[in-house]
Amino acid sequence: MAQKPNDWVLSSPKFATFLNFLEEVERSRQAGAEYFIEPASGVLGRAKSKRNQIIFGRRGSGKSSLLEKTRRDLGQERIAIGFFIDCEPHKDNTYPNVLILILIDLLSQIEQWLSTASSSRPSWSRQERDSDRPRERLSKKIIRQLLSDVAAEQSRLEQLLVEPDEVDVERMRQQGWSNSVHAKTSGKLASHGAEAAAEIGGESNAHSANETKETFRMGKRELLSRQLKVYRGLIERLTGAVARPIYILLDDLYHVHRSDQPHLVGFLHSLVKGKNACIKIGTVRSRSSWYLPGTQPVGMKIGDDASEIDLDVTLEDYDAARLFLHSVASKLAQSRGFELSRIITNEAFDRLLLGSGGVARDMINIWRKASAQAVSRIQGRAPVRMDSVTVEDVSKTIADLDELKQEDLGRDVDPNSSDGLLTEFARVKDFCFSPTCATNVLLIEREFRGRRRDHLNQLVDLKFLHIVKKSVSVPSRAARVYDAFMLDMSQYTGPRQRKNFRIVNFTDRDLNVQLGQPQLIYCEGDHGLN
Repeated sequence: MAQKPNDWVLSSPKFATFLNFLEEVERSRQAGAEYFIEPASGVLGRAKSKRNQIIFGRRGSGKSSLLEKTRRDLGQERIAIGFFIDCEPHKDNTYPNVLILILIDLLSQIEQWLSTASSSRPSWSRQERDSDRPRERLSKKIIRQLLSDVAAEQSRLEQLLVEPDEVDVERMRQQGWSNSVHAKTSGKLASHGAEAAAEIGGESNAHSANETKETFRMGKRELLSRQLKVYRGLIERLTGAVARPIYILLDDLYHVHRSDQPHLVGFLHSLVKGKNACIKIGTVRSRSSWYLPGTQPVGMKIGDDASEIDLDVTLEDYDAARLFLHSVASKLAQSRGFELSRIITNEAFDRLLLGSGGVARDMINIWRKASAQAVSRIQGRAPVRMDSVTVEDVSKTIADLDELKQEDLGRDVDPNSSDGLLTEFARVKDFCFSPTCATNVLLIEREFRGRRRDHLNQLVDLKFLHIVKKSVSVPSRAARVYDAFMLDMSQYTGPRQRKNFRIVNFTDRDLNVQLGQPQLIYCEGDHGLN
């Protein structure tokens, strides 16, 4: 066994601690927010503006980190109050129950914030100044009333959650000037007729000589719509008391059933519309529906009701993608006392960029595992050539990503559509590995539409395919325009490496010539050519 110097960096306890740190950053929203770097200038400033926004990006692109960073900065700078709500825990619920659960989350956080505000002091320690805890000295009377009302609405929603989708409601119809209504079953919302409000297990009485009682069924959707006025009132009272807006930060909308998404977004938009409040929604574009047009449109329309922020850093601009990921990696390394160039070679980092497809979390995941591979290499029996992560270390790790991405597909995609995605992906691989193509790049015509195009778009968001160049011209197809995509490196690196398989270098000067080959065309017009 070759003698190892005592000062090998990768085999030091300090580097072992660094690998644990990378895993924490990879998995923790809070740690990700602390080391967040803007993929483009001005992204964070836009996210902090009081404007409804939908934030798009592939898994791991930084949506959650941006929302968490926004929430922290809003509190620390006393700009607004941010409430972060994760949709993933509620993904097994359909509308309106998923809305009820999200409203419960929101009210619970408001209740916690008010409780903290009631104990705030006029002077703060350094730690408190750097935190996002409330600093207002609100009137105790206002706090008590808000806390009471918020707790009551939260309790009503919790009771409504366990009720069937429709409830029996009794209404006392009177010939006089007033009426009386109550829920037939305790714990159900009641129709307040002209008041357009609701109570659970409540009752209002009025005196009249002639009364008739009628029973009818009312759905949870209608009950929630009637109660919307009450929720809007709570938002208005809270923002008025603290003289700051409220930001609802809704993460991972794509976990909600797609047909339910516009209704959820529409209700939350109605909740904040015209109030000193806004909503920010993080999601995956190809797996989301945020607006349904029609005579009575549902949801939020981008451009009219909301703006969009795109966090995706793609290989289309290779230099920009490298600069961004290099900045992320350097910040992480320097925070623990390492220079990036000391612990990973430039060639290995370039392979890291391609393997991650420009996705920050995937880059960190590959980097951490490739580093662990390098440590094993140094501590093993093989001769040690370099005390840093090498291309070989990265390549072996990239091959293992396929299993993780398959798990993401099985966990996040509707089972009814997963078979179609897997079938399309098998076609893509067969095409790329065929003797005709034998290249890691394929072309799809811009005008190619239909279910298969939807599947291809989802494969991009699931990171099985990566956009590398738009508007590619093929001389023999002069009237057509194509987009070029790279097959994920996990399919042809490490133990999956193939002979006679060409890997395109996206920094080559003749890249346009390499991509403009008819044998790379996978789909065009209304037909797939494979």
